[in-house]
Amino acid sequence: MLALKGLSEAKAAHVKDGARISELANTACFLYIKQDPKEKTRLLGIVLSNRRTNPVSLYPTYRKPFELI
Repeated sequence: MLALKGLSEAKAAHVKDGARISELANTACFLYIKQDPKEKTRLLGIVLSNRRTNPVSLYPTYRKPFELI
């Protein structure tokens, strides 16, 4: 928090938000595994806006430059 002292309040809030997002990203796999199938589907719908699914598989639609993956 000492590093945030020199920043304005708005910038400090953005840094805190970034830290929270990073923490959530680090625990996303664990949180996903704990969810029931309905919640997993909802979460994937939020994270992967461009996707195709069938009852068994999920197919992401990549955009440039990630389409090479």
